[in-house]
Amino acid sequence: MTRLNDFSNFDAEAAATAAETYGTPVYVYDEALILERCRECMEMPQAYGLTVRYAMKANSNRTILKLITDAGLHLDASSLNEVKRAFLAGVPYERIMLTTQEVHTGSERAELENLLLGGLRYNACSLYQLKLIGEFAAINNIDVGLRIHPGIGSGESATRNTGDDYSCFGIHLSDLAQAHKYAAKKGLKFKHIHVHIGSGADTKMWRQNIDLLLGIIGDHFPDADTVCFGGGLKEARMPGEYAADVPLLGSYAKMQLEDFFNKTGRKLKMEIEPGTYILANSGYAVTRLIDKKKTARSNFIITDGGMEMNSRPLLYGSKQPIYIVYDDGTRVIS
Repeated sequence: MTRLNDFSNFDAEAAATAAETYGTPVYVYDEALILERCRECMEMPQAYGLTVRYAMKANSNRTILKLITDAGLHLDASSLNEVKRAFLAGVPYERIMLTTQEVHTGSERAELENLLLGGLRYNACSLYQLKLIGEFAAINNIDVGLRIHPGIGSGESATRNTGDDYSCFGIHLSDLAQAHKYAAKKGLKFKHIHVHIGSGADTKMWRQNIDLLLGIIGDHFPDADTVCFGGGLKEARMPGEYAADVPLLGSYAKMQLEDFFNKTGRKLKMEIEPGTYILANSGYAVTRLIDKKKTARSNFIITDGGMEMNSRPLLYGSKQPIYIVYDDGTRVIS
């Protein structure tokens, strides 16, 4: 069932203890909730195999990465630096998929090639990326995945929509012919096909994305054995918001994958890439009130931590709850 945010996970005493012990500003994480979200995703219904990749752009703290990967999740990295950060946290390259807007040339190109030889997985997100890495991949018998631009998208805001025609992520369907022509020339086969439509995506659009991507694979990718439906699983942050029903979405994906098998004889492994879903309600930025100000229209409170601790409201206009904890331990949610 869909889950309504009741804010029962916030522990005012734990926040106050952290502030007294470590000072402020300080980040506090709910380990039990992180593991609960990991378990929900790992237990998502599936047909022929499931890999859950944590989208580490949600939070790449070393301890967080270790906790999540120890729970069985792999990683989705969005930059070469994230790959290196994950490796320093103890995650082997073969458990990391790099899907990035970066174009690696010069020394970065050599570094990427070494990482691929070490087991790193790679999604090409543009024709140029594909052509830069294709010959090396073919010579070394390395599979290259493709991120497809589906032409549909959904997100909690316009800036979180990564799939429609106003977004630049992935290789557009109109460029698939060129990608296949290049792959045939180099002897490449596309086995991993990926789409991500946005963060906080509407569940109806998420299901539509499943249908669309399976149709694309059926029509254009005869060698594909893995389909990644991306992340974007909505978490309930604010009063009245409902989280994505992960078991229900998994059941739909399972049904569609089984139908795909019945029609084509092909069993596709499934991947998902949750990030926000796992961490959004698991972390807190704890600050102290240090000043008050006012204008003719507004009253302000000043804390010892600001947008540098949480840039999402500034970048995306996202809303997140504020908990006010008083000296006597009472709390207010706003």
